[in-house]
Amino acid sequence: MHRAPCRLQRFKWYAAARSPETQTDNVKTQASDSETIVNVFVVDPADESADDGHSVDTGSDDRPEVLDQETPLEPPVDTKEPEILAAPHPALFLEDVLLAIFECADIPTRARGAVVSRRFMRPALAALWRKSAKMFDIFSLIAPLEREPSILSYCFTRPIMPSDWTRFTEIYAPLIQEIHYCPSWSLSKQLSLSTFDDIARSRLQLHILPNLLSLRWHPLGTQDLRDIEIFMSPSVKSLDVAIPTVDEVYVEAFFAMAQVRTPNVRVFQFECAFRVSVIERWLCNLLESFRSLRELGLSHYYLTTNVVASASRLPELQEVLLWSRPPVGDVEDVMGLNMRQLETGAFPKLKAFSLDASLAQMQIFASKQFFNPTVLTYLHITSLEIERPSDLHDFLETLAEACPPLETLVLSMLVKWVELTTPPRITLDHIRPLFNFKSLLDFDVTYNYPFAITDADLECIARSWPKLRTLMLSEYPYFRSDDIDLPTLGSLLPFAEHCPDLINLGLFLNVSLPFPTPSAIKQPFRKLEVLNFGQSYIQDADVIRVAAFISRLCDPSVQIKMGHAVSVYSFSPCLAVNAEDTPDTEIATRNDRWEKVVNAVGVLQQARQLELDRIRELERRLAELTAEAESLRQA
Repeated sequence: MHRAPCRLQRFKWYAAARSPETQTDNVKTQASDSETIVNVFVVDPADESADDGHSVDTGSDDRPEVLDQETPLEPPVDTKEPEILAAPHPALFLEDVLLAIFECADIPTRARGAVVSRRFMRPALAALWRKSAKMFDIFSLIAPLEREPSILSYCFTRPIMPSDWTRFTEIYAPLIQEIHYCPSWSLSKQLSLSTFDDIARSRLQLHILPNLLSLRWHPLGTQDLRDIEIFMSPSVKSLDVAIPTVDEVYVEAFFAMAQVRTPNVRVFQFECAFRVSVIERWLCNLLESFRSLRELGLSHYYLTTNVVASASRLPELQEVLLWSRPPVGDVEDVMGLNMRQLETGAFPKLKAFSLDASLAQMQIFASKQFFNPTVLTYLHITSLEIERPSDLHDFLETLAEACPPLETLVLSMLVKWVELTTPPRITLDHIRPLFNFKSLLDFDVTYNYPFAITDADLECIARSWPKLRTLMLSEYPYFRSDDIDLPTLGSLLPFAEHCPDLINLGLFLNVSLPFPTPSAIKQPFRKLEVLNFGQSYIQDADVIRVAAFISRLCDPSVQIKMGHAVSVYSFSPCLAVNAEDTPDTEIATRNDRWEKVVNAVGVLQQARQLELDRIRELERRLAELTAEAESLRQA
């Protein structure tokens, strides 16, 4: 949550602008904008003495020790009379106000504020540790760390004492709500495995972080995976784990411990180096134990029939999403997906659903309504094989009747290349059921072959879908034959005219075909952010005229994309596991030409802006001269 900086500025103004009448017995102080927040946090000496009579203990051996009250203090060498600070505003005695101020401050200011007084310590530390904490920083609060000889990892310099745990438990442990352990992300400040053993042996209680809400654990090996058990507790609401290649017995142990120690998880994000068939039983048992689970994130090819069935019985589950990145599982594990195994009343609160399945199985899912049709708004289907256009039509027709509130539909039907004698072509009639959706805003589809649509078809889509927000129509297919009819660049004009809310647009075009001149543009895009031409056909001779057309149709802020850049929506797991399906030299040549278009568009838009600025300046000067001439005429 972002907080406005006005609160911080208001207290700075107060410290700098208090009236002289309110400063009796105090010296007037000023606070400039360059001063940190600590300069404003002045505390009356009387308040310091009344603050339990203790100063702040900030850490372990390397931290300054607090002197006893009987310890004689040497008089200061400097005989200059100390400045008397102004009394603080009463609002600064409220912990909620202090917390709001410290949240607006930077990290060094929060750290300095923590040692001002005990009153400031709690809100300053709360703001300092509110965000995700690194394991190295947490361990350094318990006892000093040093680099081990001849290796890069750190270990404790001495045994952890009960007093270390007492200090950590009283001051820091209640404040830490998020931690992440991802040793592969950084080569510096790596922790030795012995540090986790020291923590596990010396701790005074089972749950060392009683208020921990989010636990992210991406280990490198077996021992790293086992160490997550130290931080598991019933307070954890978000669990993000990536299991590396380890012995299966340790994976089973993780699922068993998570089931017992983190029963209140609401967000579970999981990826694994194993195929799901190895861990399916353990994963299903874990999901069924998470009765409060609301969000589930898995890798592709992990939602088998049994996993889907286990998830469908969770009463609070709202999102089931698949990672749009590798690693992925094995497609053979989900080829036998059977939606008929679901029970009536499945997924009672499901809002977003991603699944690897055929359109035939998803038609069963929609027709039987194994979900709450009044709640589902996002559906992402990744096909397992080349879908027939007739299956696409039947699925869309069934889905439009079963789920009218749907807002986003993503169909990733780009599968591994298969040579067909008669390539299927999807026409406008096959996707016409889309017009029956009442709330659909986003439609993204990828396919092995380009759609068989014309400029007139795209104009029909634009006129029938004025609330359209995203439209991606297979802009980078595998099929690369020149003997097919494709829309022209002029097909963009209806979308600019009839779809004022359009943000993302991707089409597979042949821009070498004739298209209108830039003067034919009546309305440029109003909200467009991304224009994706994918692998659209273009020749060297077309670069300048295409750039001139686009430069007038799009705002300079529009991002123009091309090539085989797979978007988050259109991620296809087959591309993540088949490196041989990379673009060939022909596609690379097209990409180079589109790069020239992008560069030319920028130059033309800049030149047009300079010309507009010059015209405005001339008009302004003309108005001034006209007014001056009029005044002289009246004189």
